[in-house]
Amino acid sequence: MIKAYATSGAGSAGGGIGGLLLPLVLMFALSYFLMIKPQKKKQQEAIQLKNSLKAGDTVILYSGLVGTIVAVDGEIITIECDPDKVRLNFQSYAVARVTSKEETLYEDTEEDKEFERQLFGEEDNKDDKQQ
Repeated sequence: MIKAYATSGAGSAGGGIGGLLLPLVLMFALSYFLMIKPQKKKQQEAIQLKNSLKAGDTVILYSGLVGTIVAVDGEIITIECDPDKVRLNFQSYAVARVTSKEETLYEDTEEDKEFERQLFGEEDNKDDKQQ
């Protein structure tokens, strides 16, 4: 003999609409704290950096260009690139960070010199020294 039992639809849904709403709220809260909040913090930092730019600051642009700000005119900054004293205009949002002059200087290490010797050979380096 086969017995069939009728079940109500609300009981099998795991608590009705409350069972569906809780995971949805948790997913929204999780996405807010993992994606939206950090993005807002980055935007605030970028606005603060843009507003703090002044003449004399040494900056690194997102393109990798290093220079010193010589003029700030609203959204446009004028950067002087060393050692040729070339002046270029950029939007202030192009600045990735403000650095110290010592941080941006690059000196060849012995590993760099050895790599150049291997790459170009000893003869090329001797020719450079004679000129």
